Amino acid sequence: MSGAGIWWYFPATTSPHYWYVFPSLLLSGAASGLSQAPLYAAVNTLPADRATTGSAVLNMTRQVGSAVGVAILVALLATGAPHELVQFRRRWLLMIVSGLAALAAVLAGHLLVPEQEP
Repeated sequence: MSGAGIWWYFPATTSPHYWYVFPSLLLSGAASGLSQAPLYAAVNTLPADRATTGSAVLNMTRQVGSAVGVAILVALLATGAPHELVQFRRRWLLMIVSGLAALAAVLAGHLLVPEQEP
């Protein structure tokens, strides 16, 4: 996801061509699919008595994260003229930073939490 944000952030213009945007759309779509599938697979590994709780927690955090992300995005884009490139650069910077923060959290979790044997 950060790769798509970087693609949009640096060489962006106020009226980009479709083929300029297309690779970044592929990157963001692949990132979304690659991040959501393991989350749902992890819920399937829970014991039967915890599966509904795990599914509920996953869906709640996904919805709360979406709501908070939209709120932050609106706060960043709410100032100035909506067509200014600076406004969109703030959005892409948010996407880059949040993607890198998620990557850091996953790597830290992988390195700090010992692997359990089945």
